[in-house]
Amino acid sequence: MSENVSLMVSAQPKLPEGQQPQQPQQQQQQQQQPLSSAQKPRPLGRVRVQGQRANGQPRKSEDFSVQGEAFSAVEKQQSSSTGSLPPITSGQQTPQHQRQSSIQSTSSSSPTSDAFRLTRLQQREQELLKKLQDAAAREKLLKEQVDKLEKMLGTAQKLLDDERKARQGVEAQLADSSDSGDKYRLLYEEECRAHQATAQRIEQLQELHREETARLMQQLDSLKDQLKQTESRHEDELAKLHREHQQALSDRDKRIDNLKRQVAGALGTNSHERQSQIDQLNKELQKMVHEVETLRRRTGGGGCQQCPTKDAAMRDQGEQIRQLGAICQRFRGQLSEQEQMLIMLLGSKTSTGAAGVSKAKQ
Repeated sequence: MSENVSLMVSAQPKLPEGQQPQQPQQQQQQQQQPLSSAQKPRPLGRVRVQGQRANGQPRKSEDFSVQGEAFSAVEKQQSSSTGSLPPITSGQQTPQHQRQSSIQSTSSSSPTSDAFRLTRLQQREQELLKKLQDAAAREKLLKEQVDKLEKMLGTAQKLLDDERKARQGVEAQLADSSDSGDKYRLLYEEECRAHQATAQRIEQLQELHREETARLMQQLDSLKDQLKQTESRHEDELAKLHREHQQALSDRDKRIDNLKRQVAGALGTNSHERQSQIDQLNKELQKMVHEVETLRRRTGGGGCQQCPTKDAAMRDQGEQIRQLGAICQRFRGQLSEQEQMLIMLLGSKTSTGAAGVSKAKQ
């Protein structure tokens, strides 16, 4: 706007310092007359062209101080900003040259034609100013659009950077997940191998348990058979000893009866002989009584000589039987503890082991 105002102000004719513009006599006469619409005082900034000089000659184009460079600069700015005006070439004339040629061609015309041409020039100047204003407004609008586009470009660049960072993060996560998947797969394979080894170990323990159980059952059956055989032999020996004792008692009673019969027969035949026989029989009786007492002590009080040996042997066998029973009981406790441990291990690992232990228990 400041350039437009300077151009409008510079459109006034330049005069030497201290010199007033000369007015022709014809103009003075016209001032005394009522002014027409073309002869009214011009507004501020508008150019007023005088039709004639003071000496009656028309003014030339050199009297106007309109600078051709200013118009050319304005036209160049307008053409560069809007693009609506064509560029000035060597074959075309500038508005200043056109105005100068029109002024020169009409220098001899009347003041009315000069005012009309001046009005057209002013209209042309207003159109140019309006175009300049439109160009400035369009330039401002374009600058705003450029700023908006730059902001949008910055936002798009920021979004692109964020998208790139997000993609890099996703790629890193995918890489981490791939590494984690490999790690978990290795752990799973290791766990499977450990599970297989545990299952094999459990099968081995079950097999050992079955073998040990079968061996212990065989030993228990063998010990039971031995115990039965020992009890049978002990009963046979006791029966034999009882028969021998009964046979000895019956033999003694028979001998006593024979002695009584012999004593009675001897007393009946001869007293002396009977007395001697009686004495002899008493001695034999005492001897027999002593033997009987001895046999009674052996059989009744102390028993026979083989009984303590047999009793000791039976006690030893009974002690062995009790020891074997305690060993069997201890083996049963160990087997029950092993079964409980196997059940706990199989219950914490797999159900297959538990089924195997239940089968082993059955």
